[in-house]
Amino acid sequence: VNIALKPTSSLHLPGRSIDTQGNPIEVITKGRHDPCVGIRAVPIAAPARRAAPRRRVVARRGRPRNVVGGIGVAALLAALFVLLLMRRDQSLSAPSVWAEDGAVFLTYAGRPAAHVETYRGQLWLGHRLVATLVHGLPITWWPVAMYMASCAVVLGSMAVVLLRRAAVVFGPFVVRAGILTLLVLAPGMQEVQGNVTNSHWAMAISVAMLLAMPAPRRAWGRWGEGAWLTVACLTGITGVLVAPVALWSLVRAGRERSAYLRWRAIGVLGLAASNLVLLALVVDEDRPDGGVWMGNASFVLPTLAKRVGASLVIGVFVWGLMGWVVVKYRRKSDDHHPRQTKYNLPLELLYTLVPFLIIGVL
Repeated sequence: VNIALKPTSSLHLPGRSIDTQGNPIEVITKGRHDPCVGIRAVPIAAPARRAAPRRRVVARRGRPRNVVGGIGVAALLAALFVLLLMRRDQSLSAPSVWAEDGAVFLTYAGRPAAHVETYRGQLWLGHRLVATLVHGLPITWWPVAMYMASCAVVLGSMAVVLLRRAAVVFGPFVVRAGILTLLVLAPGMQEVQGNVTNSHWAMAISVAMLLAMPAPRRAWGRWGEGAWLTVACLTGITGVLVAPVALWSLVRAGRERSAYLRWRAIGVLGLAASNLVLLALVVDEDRPDGGVWMGNASFVLPTLAKRVGASLVIGVFVWGLMGWVVVKYRRKSDDHHPRQTKYNLPLELLYTLVPFLIIGVL
């Protein structure tokens, strides 16, 4: 057992200090002060060492048990997965392969270089990995398998909110389970989860939540998170969508002096830059792909303006409100305390429901 002993604060040796005015002075303590704390520490440390395991056992018994556990999380995910499947039950009763799911990803899944081929100006690494797995099944299973795979990708992406380290940002498990349920029930999610092609929007939500969380404690958790961030950010324009969150994470990493958080944010920003580079390389290239003539310049830019532009407009509005509040209600002096507003139920409901409705419309 290793213990650390703090020396007594009053020794006979001269020591440097400062006076009440901040001027450097030399202090010498006079009188009887025994510096031999090592001899006295033995009879104190020995019983403390024996009592420490007992205190740990008592603390564990008195601590509220985790009533959820692995079985509860698995049951919640299973129920939400069934709910996702039932939101579009015709995909099970009368299955079909949706657009790019078949025309692009499944059609070319058997080619060795399919994972690094661009489609509409981007790599779609996540979608092509899913298509590769489904491609190994009998062809008659493809429609149902692609639909179930899309639901699994969407649910698995957003289920990162159930990680234990997410409690620091999103609160206790009950709150995080409610957030995941609301994301599953979002009106716009019906289109996203119905096909693999649109699942990159769920991946963007997943990456944004991970960037807001603390670093994983274990090495395998960090490697796993890095692999998922790479796959997600190289699927469509996910890296560009989460770039603002990565910038914020980079600033936070500087304050917390965390090397992992810093390199995680830099990695996501680098993947976002690769999204833009790929888009710039092929935006003027019109070519047939998957049996459909792809006018990249005529498709990619309007799509970005439609789907990302609306979010940016709302974001600028919200950022403007935040800046106005910071300026108007800032502390005028050390003695001035702005009026605090708390426990306002109507205001809290407004802040919760309005963003939910906005996401549903988008």
